[in-house]
Amino acid sequence: MKTVILSLFFGLLSISGSAQSSEIRYVYDDAGNRVQRNLMVFRMGDTTETEELEEPPLEDGSIAAYPNPTNGIVNLEVSANLLDDTDCYYIVVDLSGREVSNGLIVQSRTMLDLTSEASGNYILTVTVGDRKEKWQIVKH
Repeated sequence: MKTVILSLFFGLLSISGSAQSSEIRYVYDDAGNRVQRNLMVFRMGDTTETEELEEPPLEDGSIAAYPNPTNGIVNLEVSANLLDDTDCYYIVVDLSGREVSNGLIVQSRTMLDLTSEASGNYILTVTVGDRKEKWQIVKH
């Protein structure tokens, strides 16, 4: 019986000695774009270890809209090579066809603010030259 209790005690001690937790922290620029992601690893008995995780660059020719669903702020990302040669713009309409936002895209990251709009579904259309891409954006 003592052997089982001691084995259990030392087994728990070794597990607790290797326990760790982690936390992800984000860094934003003045425009609200996420520019850095840091992974903080905490280990019992050790000092904090920080590992910087770089955001992967957007592939050439790519367009991204995130987060979706959103609470009102939508980040629109267009690869830099698309901005060089053609006009880029966006239009956001509600499901009745009413235009709620539009604008030129002049940077690779653009923040769309839909916070003043009602909760519901919206259609985001991004036009780059002859190319059009659409997203259905869900706002909570």
